[in-house]
Formats: sequence, structure tokens, C-alpha cells
Amino acid sequence: KRPEEITLFEVYQSLHNEDPQWGRMADTTGEGLFGAKVRESFTRIMTDINVQVTQVLGNYTIADLVE
Repeated sequence: KRPEEITLFEVYQSLHNEDPQWGRMADTTGEGLFGAKVRESFTRIMTDINVQVTQVLGNYTIADLVE
């Protein structure tokens, strides 16, 4: 592909095979009712973060970096 056709999200995906670091936040919530509520909130927040990262990085290409 030409630099104009390669988004930064594609680059990000190719370099990061693991879950994003913020995805591990839910693992710290503990057990019980409070932990479940916090985990639910973290899940919504992490989904929003993933959507934003995808959208922002998808708006830029390799060519944009060198302009």
C-alpha cells in the first residue's frame, strides 16, 4: 500500500496483538456487588476509549506524519 492508504490504526493494530493497557482496569475491581458495578462502569468506559482510539487513528495516515 501507498503511505496515503495506510491508516495509523492499521499500524497500531499490526504492532499491538494484546489488549490495550486500559483493558486490564476491570481486573482490579475485586469481587462482590461493588466490584461488579465498578467492572460494569469500566467496561463502558473501555468500550468508549476503544471507539475513540479507532476513530482518531483511522483519520490519519502514514503520509500525514511526513507532511
